[in-house]
Amino acid sequence: MKKFTELIFAISKSNSIISRKMTFNGLDFSDYMILSFLDESKEKKLMRVELAEKMGLSPSGITRMLLPLEKTGLIQTEEGEDDARARYAKLTKAGEETIKDADYSIEILLDEYVSKKNDKAVITATNLLNSISQDFIEEERQAEAKSRWGNTKAYKQSKERMKKMSKEEVAKIKEDSKKFTQKIADNSNKGVKSKEIQELIEEHYQSIQAFYDCSFEMYLELGEMYVRDPRFASYYDGFQPGLSRFMRNAIKEFVSSKNKK
Repeated sequence: MKKFTELIFAISKSNSIISRKMTFNGLDFSDYMILSFLDESKEKKLMRVELAEKMGLSPSGITRMLLPLEKTGLIQTEEGEDDARARYAKLTKAGEETIKDADYSIEILLDEYVSKKNDKAVITATNLLNSISQDFIEEERQAEAKSRWGNTKAYKQSKERMKKMSKEEVAKIKEDSKKFTQKIADNSNKGVKSKEIQELIEEHYQSIQAFYDCSFEMYLELGEMYVRDPRFASYYDGFQPGLSRFMRNAIKEFVSSKNKK
């Protein structure tokens, strides 16, 4: 425990030093991170909730950080097509120019430090820090899920069934889920009513049953959440723009066809 605490202290100290050293044309390092994440994303924009997760902030925290950037014209706000609550932060042309200049400055600044470090050590440290961050984020997600659905039968079933799984099994399920979602995205051009998509949606439905008993009514509600909940929407749209809406419509078609039988 002491070694881990010392590691956290070292991270905090490093973060303070980095934030102090890396300022560019009135931007602090947090501003640089936000602009960088937007610059690397599709269409130069991200859902605010997704950006908050990347920054390790709460939704209200990211809102406070975006306000100055919006006032200076480096970013702008866009509303989601299906739900105005799904708000995006988008990099403006001025923001693109600013991040280019900042990238050049940081490259010069870091060249002196990075050249002294072993590449393998840098990769190892990066992987460790990302792993720690992900553990904290996952804990927050679990706490939120409990607060939202803790009293439901589905939540209790899911928790009980997951207790019986090893960390390796859970990690494999998550990885398989990503590959499966990409498969749906790759076949989406065939349409929600196609045999290929409906077979994939049935497989998706059955995979949920492994965690909790999901009725068709619950499955329809889940499909709506894929569009209305910014976190679900950003996850699916990350595979392909508009995939969240496609999933919702494919689920509707699946349930409708099953109810006719």
